[in-house]
Amino acid sequence: MPFVFIISCLILSQAEVPEKPDPLYIQPFQTATAIFPGLILPGSGHFSAGYREESMDLLVFGGSGLGILALGGIPAAVSHASRRFNTVTIPLIIAGAGTWLVSWYADIFGTTAKGAWAGTEPENVPFQIEGGFVYTKNPLFEFSTFARIAGFAQWSVFSGMLEMWHALDDSNTRMSAQGRVRLLNRKKDEKEFYSVYLGGEYWFHRFGTEDFTNKGAAVFLQSRMNLGGLVKTASGSFASVTVGLGAANTDYGIEGTSSDEIETLITSGFSMGLYLGKGRGEIELYYNHRHDDFAGGLKLGISGDGIVGYFGIRGFYEVFEGWAVKWDVAMGSNPVIFLGVARR
Repeated sequence: MPFVFIISCLILSQAEVPEKPDPLYIQPFQTATAIFPGLILPGSGHFSAGYREESMDLLVFGGSGLGILALGGIPAAVSHASRRFNTVTIPLIIAGAGTWLVSWYADIFGTTAKGAWAGTEPENVPFQIEGGFVYTKNPLFEFSTFARIAGFAQWSVFSGMLEMWHALDDSNTRMSAQGRVRLLNRKKDEKEFYSVYLGGEYWFHRFGTEDFTNKGAAVFLQSRMNLGGLVKTASGSFASVTVGLGAANTDYGIEGTSSDEIETLITSGFSMGLYLGKGRGEIELYYNHRHDDFAGGLKLGISGDGIVGYFGIRGFYEVFEGWAVKWDVAMGSNPVIFLGVARR
């Protein structure tokens, strides 16, 4: 869960980078060590580079994720992934795996950059509007091209977003509204370290050609951390973990059909990325477990929508002052590619 981030940060946030590390290996073997055995033993790369304290910090942080993973994974295995427990076990598995992978990422990035990455976090803006086009291909539907517009607003600890997708080659429209409040914010060395948010979302998706409508709502708890606060060698990188649950209902335009059935959704996920330039932008890899988006879930050789969610890469870069290029490429059962412009 996101509270893993909070507890780990409170314990580990006092780490400093040693002025004279005592490396076991030279580059690029340090980074290679971070990749493996770093995947199994987080902090291996920092240990080989001479950052002993940072290595232990990453091991503790990744170990906390492994503990959360076990809390969800063991009951899921014992119950044979029973649907009665999935709303508890799957979010725990995702949060635990996400925290473990974030520790691995921090080990690789920190060992490679050693605090020298020049990227800094972009400044928050009170309002932003963006628009662009989306391409997707789902063999079950006629649509493939969408126009997408969205607006973001932020005031004090509150923020919100309105978004609409409208198909240009079919009768299909999806609208959503999201709001969140910042519950916790901590700084270190006068820089943002981590924040925790509580939020909610409502969506309405009309499939005009097929004559049915899907609508639902979700709540989520999200933690976002600048990894430089965890280990200074990873300055310029960040990560987030989200735990969320939702419910959706599909109303079919056929007389006599019932629309009372509620579908439970797991909207958990995680991401890891880095900042671009002096506050110019950011890029991140992410995983989202929800299956009701256009991307769907990865099939992994299974017919229909798979049990895994979808992966993607997204970001933005401010080309001119106040004007940024945005992109988002996701892959689940279907590819989803967005390219647009944002006015910040």
